[in-house]
Amino acid sequence: MIDQKQVGEDLVFVSRDRAFGGKVVEALRIKGGGDGSVIVGGNRQLGGASEPQLLSGPGPATPQPLATLLTATGVGDAITLANGTYAGQLKVLTGVSGYTAGHTSVITPARFQDGTTITFSAKFDSAELIWSASLNKWRLMRVTGATVVA
Repeated sequence: MIDQKQVGEDLVFVSRDRAFGGKVVEALRIKGGGDGSVIVGGNRQLGGASEPQLLSGPGPATPQPLATLLTATGVGDAITLANGTYAGQLKVLTGVSGYTAGHTSVITPARFQDGTTITFSAKFDSAELIWSASLNKWRLMRVTGATVVA
């Protein structure tokens, strides 16, 4: 089954029938100006098909895969997040273990529009980010339980 949706000048097709799960989005943009040029966007996996990154203690959270599951091992575990690689890329970070005795994870995106850091201090604290190519920065979509420092 393929759904399609008009988004501005983009026609987006969403395939929901992947044998191994997940979704793929392909965008077709027809440029204005009457020159007939067409740009075909590549596949973008939104989730379900790849395993989450498991990160215990300090270290880099990678832009791919979609989800990173964090285990705190100390106070102020430093987690870095590199820049996204394409417009609209999503990143979900969730604290899943180790948030006792004052243990925390401090996430610092390389470029972050909505603050400087995000601190997780409890199990299931989470942050959902989207990469803005026009701003060349991560944007915060939703935060649950975590603290965003401006």
